[in-house]
Amino acid sequence: RGMVVKIAAKIKPDGRVLQNSIRIIDTNIVKTNSFYGPITESAMRTLMNPLCTPLKLPEDKYDLWKKLTITFDHSIMKGY
Repeated sequence: RGMVVKIAAKIKPDGRVLQNSIRIIDTNIVKTNSFYGPITESAMRTLMNPLCTPLKLPEDKYDLWKKLTITFDHSIMKGY
């Protein structure tokens, strides 16, 4: 419960994520926690999921979303 990962990525104008730009910018999960790897890796993979690419974002607002930050709350994803 309460495990959160915040990731950032750069997005191309066509809505595709620059793969090498995805990084963890914050988390409340300590690295010694056995869930650290699976949860952080899952959050980072989400942006590269072929079913979600390209991201459906308004083209005329590219300046607002070219650098995207997303917070993943594991408790919400698991339905706790």
